[in-house]
Amino acid sequence: MNVAIIGMAGIFPDAPDAEALWENVLWRRRAFLPGRGTEREARVEGLEPPQDADPAPFLAVRAATRAIADASGLSTGRIDRRRVKVVMGVPGDPIGALLGGPGDPVAGAVCEKFGFLGGAHDLEAGCAGSLLAVITACRSLRDEGADLVLAGGVDLELTRPDHHWPGQGCGVVALMRARDAAERGIRVHAEIAGWGVASSGGEGPIARTPAEAQLLALRRAYAHADAPPEEVALFEGHSGAAGDAADLAPLIELLTGGKPYGRSRGRPVVGSVKANIGHTGAASGVAGLIKAALGIAHGVLPPSTGAGRRHELLAGHGAPVRLLAGREPWPEGSRYAGVSAMGPDGVHAHLVIRDRTTPSAPLNGQAPRRTSHPRARTWPPPSAAEPLVFAVSGADMRAVRPVLERIADQAHRWSEGELHDLACDLAGQPPQGPLRVAIIAGTAEQLAERACRAAERTDLAVGRLLAQPGLFIGLAVRGRVTLLFPGQGAPVRRPEDAGRGPAAALCGARVADTAVAQPAIMDASLVALGELDRLGLNAGAAIGHSIGEITGLVWAGCMSVRQARRLVRRRGQIMSELGAPGTGMVSVAASREQAELLVAGTGVVIAAQNGPNVHVLSGRDPEVAAIAKRAADEGIEAIVLPVSRAFHSPHVAACVEPFDECLRDVSFAAPERTLISTVTGHPVGRHDDLAMLLRAQLLAPVRFWDAVGRVAAVTDLFCEAGPGRGLASLVAPTGVPAVGTDTYGPDGVPAAETIAALWACGGLPDLAALYGDRPRRPMDIWRDRVFL
Repeated sequence: MNVAIIGMAGIFPDAPDAEALWENVLWRRRAFLPGRGTEREARVEGLEPPQDADPAPFLAVRAATRAIADASGLSTGRIDRRRVKVVMGVPGDPIGALLGGPGDPVAGAVCEKFGFLGGAHDLEAGCAGSLLAVITACRSLRDEGADLVLAGGVDLELTRPDHHWPGQGCGVVALMRARDAAERGIRVHAEIAGWGVASSGGEGPIARTPAEAQLLALRRAYAHADAPPEEVALFEGHSGAAGDAADLAPLIELLTGGKPYGRSRGRPVVGSVKANIGHTGAASGVAGLIKAALGIAHGVLPPSTGAGRRHELLAGHGAPVRLLAGREPWPEGSRYAGVSAMGPDGVHAHLVIRDRTTPSAPLNGQAPRRTSHPRARTWPPPSAAEPLVFAVSGADMRAVRPVLERIADQAHRWSEGELHDLACDLAGQPPQGPLRVAIIAGTAEQLAERACRAAERTDLAVGRLLAQPGLFIGLAVRGRVTLLFPGQGAPVRRPEDAGRGPAAALCGARVADTAVAQPAIMDASLVALGELDRLGLNAGAAIGHSIGEITGLVWAGCMSVRQARRLVRRRGQIMSELGAPGTGMVSVAASREQAELLVAGTGVVIAAQNGPNVHVLSGRDPEVAAIAKRAADEGIEAIVLPVSRAFHSPHVAACVEPFDECLRDVSFAAPERTLISTVTGHPVGRHDDLAMLLRAQLLAPVRFWDAVGRVAAVTDLFCEAGPGRGLASLVAPTGVPAVGTDTYGPDGVPAAETIAALWACGGLPDLAALYGDRPRRPMDIWRDRVFL
């Protein structure tokens, strides 16, 4: 006999109802603080808890009321209250037991509120409490001891964060025999098909480890459900202090039996709602049940929150279960899910739930009711500690300081989800005055420290951008931005390298084949340029270093993206095939005179002037190595570049003629924007022969510093668009702040810094497009919260 889940309600951190909890799961939103629905001043269905009263019963009444209201098709007037039972999991109360307090205060409060006479029972089994309450409810329905049971759990204890994130909340489900729900035309979220309970501990031959007890509970549950575990697409884990292995090892044993795993429907997903709402104690099991039931109802496999570092049991392609980065459609066929919970005394519980099996019968001659669930949208979720931009503006520091001080004072009270809300809210506000403060922070601690630092600034210069770690402040800055497009020598990365950490970035930096590097570098710059355009940047000028000049020509309107990609791809192939092998480049921290002395009497030439004291030299590998050693001996820093040819030197002369043939197929247009050429050091003119310019570029030295000198005096911010931040560091001697997107880099900090700096200097009119497509909830920083 299956049991139908006909109503669900939850009040959890940052989730005042079940649908909000589902949204948080889909968004991978993390909130480890009590939600707004659990404030002491909130009234509960016309009741207000007396001062110093235990708020748990009142929260349970509110959740029970919502669960009954969610039971679409259930008429409370037709309920036989003598046949309605309430079972709730609650945290243990040893002091109350010693003092002889009431035995079932939580479930009793619900029965008293609604006049239910079927019985009230509070279960004390730690984190397993709410699932055991559901199992108890199912047994009552199976044995005909009740016709409707409200089951769940509530936990508002303030626990120490030892091995887990604390969290409080309450969840309730309304349960009915599946056949009864079908006969009455009541909507069904999901059905409970089976359950299993086991315990660990003991002594002697009957002793079981937690993993052994969990495996026993799993086997009992699927035997009871008469369902093969291989059909389960989602396993909702306990994820408690016992460690992930206590969840994963028994599950893997259940699925594989110690043999290689093979399954036609794909590997099941594992996750835990505790990553969204915290530990939540006796309420955690029912929270996981609500999550799994909504996944079945929506036909969506939810992403696994907080799974940045994989457990060793999940590593490799042979693992039978997987973590999910984003939502997926539920596989075709029957929808099964498993939900686990474990108590501190060794109690293990597992529920097997599935989609509805019994069709609704016509009700009063009308068509059967159909389950209707609004499908929640899913956006690319923020990762843990994602660097966010917090933008505050006003007429002057006196207007802005109170906001910054409030943020600094309250940030420690806000969850990750609320930090995200605040960033979205601030980004959506138009500038309130000429003073712009942009903070980059991924944690509450960073936000508080940087907001405090910003509030203390009193030495702001009009028209100058102040750049500090994690902080940009601009007072009436004119927004004059010069873009920098990197060339050969920048890191070569793929889109899939983004966010993979420094190791991936280092791997990319070692790629030296120019046929691969040149298209990859330009593509990364075009991606960055597209994002900056989306945000509303209208830069005043641009400089392209080597092949970056072709990216600059696209930006200036001289050629199409398609033409540029084809040209750069062919340019890289030609240089790889015809450029002299066994040649390379070295960057030396030397003045022009020092660089000329280093190359004197050798076949090495100066290939680029990247700064007053930075030059790049090209030549044959032995001579390049010898110069690098001699420079080091003279105390001059020398870095051999990860390139495969001696670019901008006679060693690529054989490439000029075939590249010239490629240029004949390109139709160039006059520039619409100011592009400073690093071939001539001057702006590209309307009547310039651009084909001749790019042909000459192959052999001519890169005059990057000359180009920078042309625009530095009329630039408020240099912005490198593309992989790495090498050019941004090269312009440091100008004294003008510089940032770089570091496209496909190991983390999102450079991109966030770039956006913050562009907005603070006035280069972006607003930040409406930054987080405009993200889900968020209103965030009022001035509202004081009182937590239970």
